[in-house]
Amino acid sequence: MLEETLRKLSGVIEQTADLVLITNKEGIIEYVNPAFQKITGYEKEEIVGETPNILKSGKHDKEFYKNLWKTIRSGEVFNSVFINRKKNGELFYEEKTITPLRDSRRKITHFVSTGKDITKQKQAEETTRKSEAKYRRFFMEDLTGDYVSTADGKILLCNPAFAKIFGFDSTEEVMKYNMSSFYTNPADREEFLNLLKKEKKLYNHEIELRDRYGNPRHIVQNVVGHFNDKNELVEIQGYLIDVTKRKKLEEQFRQAQKMEAIGKLAGGVAHDFNNLLTVISGYSGLLLQRLVPDEPMYREIQQIAKAGERAAALTDQLLAFSRRQVIQPRIVNLNTIVLDTKKMLRRLIGEDIEIITSLSSNLDNVKIDPGQMDQVIINLAVNARDAMPMGGKLIIETANFEIDHNYKKEHVEIKEGCYVMLAVSDTGSGMSKEIQPRIFEPFFTTKERGKGTGLGLSTVYGIVKQNNGYIWVYSEPEKGTAFKIYFPRVEEEASVSEVQQFSPESLQGNETVLIVEDEEYVRELAGRILGENGYSVLKAEDGYHALQVAQQYQRTIHLLLTDVVMPKMSGKELSEKIEALHSGIKVVFFSGYTDDAILYHQVLDPNINFIQKPFTPPNLLKKIREVLDRN
Repeated sequence: MLEETLRKLSGVIEQTADLVLITNKEGIIEYVNPAFQKITGYEKEEIVGETPNILKSGKHDKEFYKNLWKTIRSGEVFNSVFINRKKNGELFYEEKTITPLRDSRRKITHFVSTGKDITKQKQAEETTRKSEAKYRRFFMEDLTGDYVSTADGKILLCNPAFAKIFGFDSTEEVMKYNMSSFYTNPADREEFLNLLKKEKKLYNHEIELRDRYGNPRHIVQNVVGHFNDKNELVEIQGYLIDVTKRKKLEEQFRQAQKMEAIGKLAGGVAHDFNNLLTVISGYSGLLLQRLVPDEPMYREIQQIAKAGERAAALTDQLLAFSRRQVIQPRIVNLNTIVLDTKKMLRRLIGEDIEIITSLSSNLDNVKIDPGQMDQVIINLAVNARDAMPMGGKLIIETANFEIDHNYKKEHVEIKEGCYVMLAVSDTGSGMSKEIQPRIFEPFFTTKERGKGTGLGLSTVYGIVKQNNGYIWVYSEPEKGTAFKIYFPRVEEEASVSEVQQFSPESLQGNETVLIVEDEEYVRELAGRILGENGYSVLKAEDGYHALQVAQQYQRTIHLLLTDVVMPKMSGKELSEKIEALHSGIKVVFFSGYTDDAILYHQVLDPNINFIQKPFTPPNLLKKIREVLDRN
């Protein structure tokens, strides 16, 4: 019976797939089974008489083996995973149990080691661990805001990018919130859930959420819903991209395009009106010169002239907005303009508003039209006054400012470089975010009917743009408004202008003037103004007609007064051809606005003589006399 049991036990040890090794109490190997030989690569003859040190891989430290011997010599069983080395040098993992064997006197005589080769299991675990680590790293480093939540919005997992989108410094902070807290309206959250339940997955789904501070965040998200056996939504996986900055830049671009389109329309309307107003203002001016104030018709004609002036001011504002106004830029220092304009502001805005100026002591120069800049400051000051009916503060500041890459990211229009900033701020009623995108549109106003034309800020916008500047508004309801304007810095020194004075008698002359204008009523008006003041007048309806007149006229033509834009031949081309026929002839251009080559983006060359339509008789006579008298 005992022999049979021993035979069976021997058969089990010989046939088991586990590694079996028996050593004496000193650790000398006395037996290994076939499975041990197969896995380690050692034959029985090679291994018997050796110690288990032959399998050492160097992956365990001395403390490990010290603990092993201490355990088994005390009669305890030792369990652990060993990293051993095969005969061919390969490493393998063995989950091993070492058990002490005792004799009849309870003395330890041998140690039996049984183990399983778990190399494949460990390799699979390592692969899984690496994969999980890789996924975890990808999840944590992903620039997309990733999250997992329950259907009711409890956040189970999120990455740093998700936390950043909503204004949190860590994922631990955001985990305390519910997804529903990022929705402005509970109905929006409900709509999102209903759509996800219907579609199961949402691709490039756009939605507006709010960060922890209430700031809007425009989000594009891909969302996957997970459902149970009852088709109930139980978990949501979302991948969020914050497109708030992109949306802002797109809105700036759309606004710029809209303003450009409105500007072209406004410029065209103003041009046509200017020709009509030239006639109204011109003839009313001629009639007033012939009448004395006591005559019955004088007051009526004076009202016509005043209406013409008001209409001309409106078209001038339209031209300013549309950037079709002809400007005469000079090198100036904004501080000088601010201080000069400040003298007028007190009469405009009243005593209950405090004017504060904070001007940089080392302000750089800019190249702008100083007359237009007066208008910008006055318009912004009047706008501020209207926002402060109970009084307040008007602050005008200047400073040098460098536009860097970070600033440009928020303001796509502007170029990087050095600028001079002009800021006009108030402590008035402010504006809502909904109103701000429209404030520069012509005729848009929030004032009562009859309290404003709606052209003040549009004029400011056009002037700034035409002078190569940039303007932005910052405002909050009940907190006031700030307009910040940036002009490119220039290195040149500021220039000084001289104004020539004329008396009424000095405006007359006896020179010959050739008038070229395709609009008959404007041509006749200019001829009448000059003719009644002693000039000899020749008239032509276009460039070709003017050349014929010039060729046939045998005496000296002293001055050419020509429209800039005409059919068949431009004013500039005509002037060049006439100069070849009449050497020394002087030229004055006039126009309502022009895109012609004599002007570069409506910037007047200092060497070109120009008068803007609509003009009055005195203005035209002054310009003609000024040019003729110039050496």
